[in-house]
Amino acid sequence: MAGQSGYGAVSVHPDARALSEELAVYVTRLSREAIADHGSFTVAFSGGSLPNLVAGSLGDPAVAAEVEWDKWVVFFADERFVPLDDEQSNYQLCNKVLFAKVGVAAGNIHPAPVDLPLADCATKYEATIRSLVPEQRFDLILLGMGPDGHTASLFPGHALLGEKKALVSHIFDSPKEPPQRITFTLPLICRAKHVAFVVTGASKAEVLGHVHSAGSSVDYPVRHVRPSDFGESGEVAWFLDAPAAAKL
Repeated sequence: MAGQSGYGAVSVHPDARALSEELAVYVTRLSREAIADHGSFTVAFSGGSLPNLVAGSLGDPAVAAEVEWDKWVVFFADERFVPLDDEQSNYQLCNKVLFAKVGVAAGNIHPAPVDLPLADCATKYEATIRSLVPEQRFDLILLGMGPDGHTASLFPGHALLGEKKALVSHIFDSPKEPPQRITFTLPLICRAKHVAFVVTGASKAEVLGHVHSAGSSVDYPVRHVRPSDFGESGEVAWFLDAPAAAKL
């Protein structure tokens, strides 16, 4: 099932496996188009369940063989302020379930410099993005959504939702452990050519019902991901499984 709301194109899939397969088609298409257009594919991943959902089909040898992995330039939409080999690290998870398996070159993967102090880590990461991502417009940013409607490390009611200038910021008071993180801000997310939300599970259904309801006034962080509000023209897509979409 597919449709459109004020917050992007919505596709609903019977289960997580079907979602993963369709997501692989979407990602490979955007990768192919970006490489044909400008020679690389700039992509950012968040953590949680998303890396496994992406890797589920994209890591299949038959699918992976069609992808020019050497042209990928990879960043992370948010990162927990832990060592890169820590099991809580988004980099560590993505590398384990996908990048190491398909052979993305280490030099093409750009984790946050978590060896620096927290604020310096965010500043340095933004500088790297400005250096390596043309116009700071990612070809694709892949995001999840928490049961509270948060995305990346942008949480309900947090001051970072009002950030207008910084592209990457640090957070020291995350309501989820660990409290120290860095995150892409809305100006950077909404500058992307494509943003894809990947959401599964019945625990997300209530929030998704509000997010995509024109009559709802609940201010979830995911509702702030509207490129047009920032004068941008990027496309937003939602990939949902049936349990997550139950209250749409």
